[in-house]
Amino acid sequence: MPYVELPGVSLYYEVHGNSGPWIVFAHGAGGNHLSWWQQIPTFSQHARCVTYAQRGWGRSIAPAPTPSAFATDLLALLDHLSIDDAVLVGQSMGGWSVLGAALAAPDRVNHLVLTGTIAGLSDDTTLTALARLHDPSKPFDGHLALAADYPARQPELTFLYDAIAALNPPPTPQFIGALVRLQYTDDAASLRVPTTFIAGDRDQLFPPALIQRAHAMVPTAALHFVPGAGHSVYFESPNEFNALLAPCLVRPT
Repeated sequence: MPYVELPGVSLYYEVHGNSGPWIVFAHGAGGNHLSWWQQIPTFSQHARCVTYAQRGWGRSIAPAPTPSAFATDLLALLDHLSIDDAVLVGQSMGGWSVLGAALAAPDRVNHLVLTGTIAGLSDDTTLTALARLHDPSKPFDGHLALAADYPARQPELTFLYDAIAALNPPPTPQFIGALVRLQYTDDAASLRVPTTFIAGDRDQLFPPALIQRAHAMVPTAALHFVPGAGHSVYFESPNEFNALLAPCLVRPT
């Protein structure tokens, strides 16, 4: 199986497609490399798609997940595959990975797509709002990553979502706290990479007001809300998500 070997870490990855622009997909805490099963068949026809499991998730091996290392892991994956120009797609937790990588190496990123994520674009107001929304002392409810009515509407796909998530360790309160405290706010104003936010208007983890707050910190970014979708737009509303992602593959002139 293909791995990128880093000190104490083995990152599992897959490449789908033989030609065209590179797209790298970074999953959220409820996912892994399998999460993008509704994107890869579409985009691998005309692009080279990379999926991977972040350290500590899925088939990747690590002693413990470390949010501060996510961006450097992603850059190491780009180095391993000799990718010098890619579209980076980050969902939820993956938003921190792709934004951190874009800030560190903007010349290697053709377009940045942040979906269902605040990606470290936060301030005290955001952190206070998150603390009110989510009690860190309670076990993480994975179904918050879906619209509230999605399990009833789509029980079979909810079963699949749960099965993919079960391949990962459950996020601990300590990990979630470290992730949301990892901030890129101060550097965001200098971001010159074309950026697009895609979010669901029923997101229970990062409600629209928090997405809008994060978007305001990247003045040149586009913002799209998908009606009826929750936190996992790519999974819940794949046709709408894919339609919004497709234009991001076109190089700016």
